[in-house]
Amino acid sequence: MYNPLQARDPLGKWVKEHGGASIEDVVSKTSMVDLENMALDDRTPTAVLNNLATTEYGFNHPFEENETYPNANGEPPKDARENRYNYEQQLVRYDSKVRCTAIERGADDTALSVCRFDYNPQIRNAVARNTDDARTLDVLSSDESWKVRGAVAGNPHTPKNATERLLNDDEAIVRAEALKRSDLSSEQIRKAVDDSLEPALHGNGVATDDMTKITRAASDNWQADADTLHECLRVDDYETQRNVAEHEHTSRKDLQQLALNADNTVREQVAFNPHTSQETLNVLADDGWTQTRINVAGNPNTSTETLDYMSDQWSPHVKRAIATNSNTSVETLRKLSHDSDKSVRQLAYSGLKQKGEKPIDKPFKPDKPVEEENPGKYMSADFDPMEYFGLNS
Repeated sequence: MYNPLQARDPLGKWVKEHGGASIEDVVSKTSMVDLENMALDDRTPTAVLNNLATTEYGFNHPFEENETYPNANGEPPKDARENRYNYEQQLVRYDSKVRCTAIERGADDTALSVCRFDYNPQIRNAVARNTDDARTLDVLSSDESWKVRGAVAGNPHTPKNATERLLNDDEAIVRAEALKRSDLSSEQIRKAVDDSLEPALHGNGVATDDMTKITRAASDNWQADADTLHECLRVDDYETQRNVAEHEHTSRKDLQQLALNADNTVREQVAFNPHTSQETLNVLADDGWTQTRINVAGNPNTSTETLDYMSDQWSPHVKRAIATNSNTSVETLRKLSHDSDKSVRQLAYSGLKQKGEKPIDKPFKPDKPVEEENPGKYMSADFDPMEYFGLNS
């Protein structure tokens, strides 16, 4: 795996290993496969990577009838037609794969500042993802290719003026990528969401794919405020709802509405969110999805009364979560210390000790074999496989 902190070989050592030839001579006589391996090698000097990233050998090297051009696997051609095809493929591979690899593996800003003006968008995209030069990123933020602009939006070194430009990009996918940045203010996120949803709010009310991209990205940004998250819910999208359900800034009113969502994973996130109200958690205590009830049992905001009520459920996973919740009462922990599940008992013992209480006078020994002694421990009259595997939802 590439380690940018690992020291590369001195250029003199590399030249000596290649018989004293110049970088240009070595590159011009090396196959595409070997050039790619050279770019991937952590020992290759930066000067060589700069040459691989910027050279135009692939387009200036003339085709010679007597020259043999191997394919991508290093195999010689079978005939003249295949030889010509291999030559043309080498041009394409060299201009994209080898050069991009050199850029990604450590070519310095000297090479990247040259490559930012390359005609090939793949090269500019590689530069946008790997440079930390503010001037280069500013130039590429206005690139004609939306993929390049999207790569600039995802680069943590992109300057603020370029980020502001990308938030108003014509392509929704670029704006969405910019909305994922952690250095945005809540006002910037809110404006991007409002601008995106305005056609739906003042038009026919139909949400488009572009709107969905924006709400997904905005609701996944932890800088978004409660009002912005509420606006995102105007788009009926599962991923957006899930992001809002787990967001720390989501209002309790919105969490209450999401607790009634038809999607299991959305309700799971509401039950897991520590800002969910006790009243909403009380409603989710009877949820048909086991993981939702487990999250309720483990939520630090769940009331003592709700935890006591849930302790009668059959699921050992729910009871384990109850035993570890600091809101669980001593009486409930004592009840769980008599549970047939060994791990529930152990967790209840620990909970009682933390509260300064003695677990029980004598260790509990169930009348029937359980857990490790009984392979069919869950095959009891109380076990409902439809509920356990979530098939009843």
